[in-house]
Amino acid sequence: MGSLGLGGAAASPSDSAVIAERDVRAPAEAEEEHVTPPGEREIEDFEPVTTEMLLDPDPGDWLMFRRTYDGQGHSPLNQIDTDNVGDLRMAWSWAMADGVNQPTPLVYRGVMYLANPGNIIQALEADTGTLIWEYDRGLEGDLARGFNQLRNLAIWGDKVFVATKDAAMLALDARSGRPLWETQIADPAKRYRNTSGPIVVDGLVVNGINGCIRYYEDSCFITAHDAETGEERWRTYTIARPGEPGGETWGDLPLMLRGGGDSWIPGSYDPELEIIYWPVAQAKPWVPASRGLTIDHEVLYTNSTLALRPGDGKIVFYRQHVPGEALDLDEAFEQVLIDRGGRKLLLTSGKHGILWKLDRTDGSFVALEEMVFQNVFDHIDRETGDVRYREDIASAEVGEWVSVCPSTAGGHNWQASSYSPAQGLLVVPLSQSCLDISGREPRFEEGAGGERADRKWFEMPGTEGRLGKLAAYDVDSMEEVWSVEQRPAFLTAALTTGGGVVFAGDIDRRFRAWDTATGRELWGTRLPTSVQGFPVSYEVDGVQYVAVSTGLGGGSPRFVPAAVSPEIRYPRNGNGLFVFRLP
Repeated sequence: MGSLGLGGAAASPSDSAVIAERDVRAPAEAEEEHVTPPGEREIEDFEPVTTEMLLDPDPGDWLMFRRTYDGQGHSPLNQIDTDNVGDLRMAWSWAMADGVNQPTPLVYRGVMYLANPGNIIQALEADTGTLIWEYDRGLEGDLARGFNQLRNLAIWGDKVFVATKDAAMLALDARSGRPLWETQIADPAKRYRNTSGPIVVDGLVVNGINGCIRYYEDSCFITAHDAETGEERWRTYTIARPGEPGGETWGDLPLMLRGGGDSWIPGSYDPELEIIYWPVAQAKPWVPASRGLTIDHEVLYTNSTLALRPGDGKIVFYRQHVPGEALDLDEAFEQVLIDRGGRKLLLTSGKHGILWKLDRTDGSFVALEEMVFQNVFDHIDRETGDVRYREDIASAEVGEWVSVCPSTAGGHNWQASSYSPAQGLLVVPLSQSCLDISGREPRFEEGAGGERADRKWFEMPGTEGRLGKLAAYDVDSMEEVWSVEQRPAFLTAALTTGGGVVFAGDIDRRFRAWDTATGRELWGTRLPTSVQGFPVSYEVDGVQYVAVSTGLGGGSPRFVPAAVSPEIRYPRNGNGLFVFRLP
């Protein structure tokens, strides 16, 4: 099974004219169209964020998606520890706009940058919650509804970078919130959008597009933009094109009918190897028979980790975790880079609930661990990492039902894991539910297609209805060290800290802390509605804070628990940010 490969899929010379024509709006034009007048204040004495700061951030700052380029999602701060975490009290809270809410707050030198649903960006005093400035994208109509969250912002120089719902890349002045430049990446009328958010590498703003569910030749892609001007520097397609490396894995399908390959989570970066590791989602429609293909068509580069050169976007190598994915179980989430025993490792996991351990120098397989019950594969080769679908899944026709575990909620989903270096443990939020799925017949014409199948969900056998699981894995042995299982599903990323504490929140409004080494519960509180998003920890004036959002809406991690555990009730409003500190 061809799960490891080498190749190149960066924008070809023939694409250069197209790239040159892409819309880069002047600052005045962008400001006139989109900006809500900022607040009365600007950030004084702002020091630009340098590449060196991103490479080695101050322990008190949180400057990117998982704090550091290695994607570990760990704060080294240790003022809050296993002895005193029980004394945590709320320091301040902030109401957020309505909509799907799964943000990662960024914090730099006492200022928090917060993305609200609808592409409303705010700068707040991180110790008091006082508003400094606000930018409102002013989305209207269909763009203002539906899946309108942004999971991550990026900061570099004097700019905050926003990947917008209407498929643009935007730079805001970090001091004032005023737009500085704007580049249109794709056509929102074709339902392209941004969800994951960018990272900045060597002065390039790198971002993956979403919304690749309809039949258009544009397909899905990753772009890099000059951080100073917004000019597009390269575009790498996540769908292999006819006549290019990997193109044959789609059979005879024309480019227009090759759907999927979205980016749901930002990638990670190894500055020594000079490689960006970018996760790519499944093909669409979800079931091979609905795509007009068989299970033997690998459909590159879907369900893969792509290793990209930051300078030109060239694919150095790839690892396709599950070729020919057939069940909407994508492997498209955080890429955790860990150095252990003199070896450069990459750990990642997806909806199949398998923790993959790779050598990140070349993508070669090292080990795996099944974190929840799965019956999708009737064979897993633990020497190579190759997997084989059950025969009834492999041969399923349109309209034919198959029953599988886990479901589209995961295994593992967008709720990112966190690595604690002191314990050598990766703490992973997991979900335990199952799925019946039947593919639909799409219309094979431009603008049609879509992702859907008929689906039903049910509890995972052997779990006694415990949908939520938070588990810690030894990254050397890949063995589970401890786990917490409960009825409510976990809806946040994990956050480990230098104080030996791990934080996570769930659909039942609870935000809690456990001992990272043992899984012993240490503290908890209940918030106004479901706790959802990416918690962070930061420091202002010598005081450590922990921030987490409440949120509603979203994909399978939200609506599968709602269907399987309807007795868990929570308010259907209440997006907000809640910040805690010791008294």
